[in-house]
Amino acid sequence: MGIDKVDERQGLLDRLGALIQPIHRDGHVIIGLAFLATLVLFALWSPLGWLGALATLVIAYTFRDPDRVVPQGAGLVVAPADGRVEAIERLAPPSDLGLAAERCLRISIAISLADVHITRAPVSGTIERIRHRVGGVGGPGREEAEEEKEHRIFVIRTSPPQGVEPQDGEAQSAAPDSSEARAAHKSDGNGSQEVAVVQIASRLFRRVVAFVEEGERVGVGARIGIIRLGSRVDLYLPAEVTPLVAVGQTMIAGETVIADANLAAAERSARVV
Repeated sequence: MGIDKVDERQGLLDRLGALIQPIHRDGHVIIGLAFLATLVLFALWSPLGWLGALATLVIAYTFRDPDRVVPQGAGLVVAPADGRVEAIERLAPPSDLGLAAERCLRISIAISLADVHITRAPVSGTIERIRHRVGGVGGPGREEAEEEKEHRIFVIRTSPPQGVEPQDGEAQSAAPDSSEARAAHKSDGNGSQEVAVVQIASRLFRRVVAFVEEGERVGVGARIGIIRLGSRVDLYLPAEVTPLVAVGQTMIAGETVIADANLAAAERSARVV
């Protein structure tokens, strides 16, 4: 009986500990400013102060940065963002991605305020290109307004296996795992190919941030950027890749296996039960 009570208390502590997650350094200044503004609002009128406190908590929540257990294996592509799969479609990639393929598979993940806003590398490789466009006030999810949104493009070049895959945040000269080399765009004949991740900013808070630079090596699941307060992340893969997720599914960045280049399977459907 005593052991059971200890186990229950320990389980409760574990669950409470899971709610306390680290805050990414990119949010420290913004959260600090929001806290100072809250103090000013309390000095003016306490109800305004409580609203400021609530807003500060929401801002802090969006900047949380939990560690993730990243699956490893040949052919695996992981989700680049937390959120819900909004669309899965095969289409011609936008010209500003610079991809050679005439058609590709695009998986769009919508990010809500409740989701972690960190963007992670779906594959390992070298950051070949980063492009940033400052947009207008278009909202997420509308193809006709795509050019109006601020967005940042990461093109990751993969290569055949030649060594140990780099860890999160490390820049190394060794080649990445071959898994992602088979799930990408534009081969150069040596197995080196490309995948694209596009951060798309929200309507009100048009700010996308990169943590990496061109030429830097990243491991699968590595943190590569953040979208301040939501919107969407698009992942571009070759048209022949079969997605292992369905529209409406919830993604966990760095953990959910979104595709497997070595698996020949029918596309998945889903239903709510």
